[in-house]
Amino acid sequence: MGKTDRIRQVVDNTRSPEREALRSAIANHAKLRAAIDENVAAQRRAEDAKLDAINAGEKAQKQLEEAKVADAHALAYGDPGGAVKAARAALQEHEDTVAAARAATSLLADEAADLVSRADMAASQVNARAGAVVRADGATRRLISELREAQLNYHHAREAMRALSFALPPIQNATAWAASGLEELRNWDADNWEQNLPPSPIAAKVRQWIEALRQDPDARLEIE
Repeated sequence: MGKTDRIRQVVDNTRSPEREALRSAIANHAKLRAAIDENVAAQRRAEDAKLDAINAGEKAQKQLEEAKVADAHALAYGDPGGAVKAARAALQEHEDTVAAARAATSLLADEAADLVSRADMAASQVNARAGAVVRADGATRRLISELREAQLNYHHAREAMRALSFALPPIQNATAWAASGLEELRNWDADNWEQNLPPSPIAAKVRQWIEALRQDPDARLEIE
């Protein structure tokens, strides 16, 4: 066993059961997607073969008509014929190829429908397995813990702002608010305060992580 194989084995041994199940689901989905691609290529080849055989058959049909004239001319002059026999054999070969290509196209179309259905199911399995990784991952648990702490901090800050607003004398207009130096306290409990917040970089990283898991079972959520 080479060094690379040993490293890969160590990585596999440290993968959680959820991540190993995700790896298997990703591999299965990739296999089905590759089979779909090959099916599309095979259908294209069968269609090209059919068109080539149809065109060749049209030429063979003309050659058969010419062969009939040639054999009639040969018979009239006592020469051996055989042009019609050869032309008919060539035409039959092209017709057989057309029939085989049509059968192949139909067979491949049925196979494609089955592959697409299985690939859709496999994609759903990847999503489900990725969800299982997210649920079991320690990063998710840390985020939930941080959320609870943030909720408590927000609760404390909100109650403190409420106490401040009750203690301050009424401020009647925007000019007075600006002069007070407490402008930020003015609309602290407005219903739409969240609309003015910037996009969350943490949420963006979480979304990127979940998306990455659909391709890489070892993807990790890195939040500084």
